[in-house]
Formats: sequence, structure tokens, C-alpha cells
Amino acid sequence: MVFQCPACKAYEQQIGPTIDQLVTDGQAKIVYHPVAYLDRFSSTQYSTRSSQASACAPDAASSRDT
Repeated sequence: MVFQCPACKAYEQQIGPTIDQLVTDGQAKIVYHPVAYLDRFSSTQYSTRSSQASACAPDAASSRDT
């Protein structure tokens, strides 16, 4: 998954509700594996930076909850 990829976004919008329901029903578990293949189209490595930011997001959310 690339967080800024238009194709990934379209896939998530189409299949996301089904996946969410499978998780809610206990029939599936989601494990995201970010990749950074869009860096070659950018001078700022936005794909790598968004992947790295996603790794920090759970830590930031738990910090706010306490």
C-alpha cells in the first residue's frame, strides 16, 4: 500500500467497507505493509515520508489518549 497512490485509494474506497465488515465479524485481520514506490516520481520522497509517518501515527494517537 502506498498512502498517496491514486490506484490504492480507489481500491480502498471500493473494497474498504467489505474489509471493515470482515474485521468487525472476526473473519479477517488487517496488516498494512507500506511501500514507497512513488518516490521515483517525486523530488521530495513523499512516498517514503508518508510510509514513515504511518508508522508513527499509532504512537501519536496513544499519546493523545493518555
